[in-house]
Amino acid sequence: MSTALRGRWIVFYVAALVVVFALPAGAAPQICLGKPLTQPAGTNGPDTITGTEGPDVINARDGDDTVFPLGGDDTVCGDSGNDQIVFSPGNDRLNGGPGDDDLEGGSGNDTLEGTSGNDELEGGNGSDFLSGGPGNDVLHGAADNDQLQGGEGDDFLVGGAGTDIVNGGNGNDTCYDEDPATVFRNCETILP
Repeated sequence: MSTALRGRWIVFYVAALVVVFALPAGAAPQICLGKPLTQPAGTNGPDTITGTEGPDVINARDGDDTVFPLGGDDTVCGDSGNDQIVFSPGNDRLNGGPGDDDLEGGSGNDTLEGTSGNDELEGGNGSDFLSGGPGNDVLHGAADNDQLQGGEGDDFLVGGAGTDIVNGGNGNDTCYDEDPATVFRNCETILP
């Protein structure tokens, strides 16, 4: 059996049989970054959501949410609001959505996406990819070889230990890294 979301319809494919259900008006999105949810979606208010030790796909929806993905390779969408998504040990993809978000990667090779807003992203251990998006963001790669992209806005980027690629993007960006082999791009100020 496979499942697909087609606009306002959920389509289930079972062998040669196709079953289609209409979503009610105002129904919560049942996907996160193109993946079907494994946990119930959050509400339009502030939520605290805790995942499982396995791989989770979580959409917190609107509101100022706190998400604890726990173990596994997780995919988390914060959606609108000022969200906090706290690290887990897997290879995670965390997307804060619009708002001033705090995203914390864990020990895996993580992808953290702040999107719009003034976001704080910390990769943690592992070779991470951090993207601030529009807004005045703070990105910290921490350990291992990371890629940091500030995007639009006046960003502060810190590579940390490891040979990193630090790209400030558009805006008046300040960059720093502990490794002299780090590659800096589009950084108006490079701190020693």
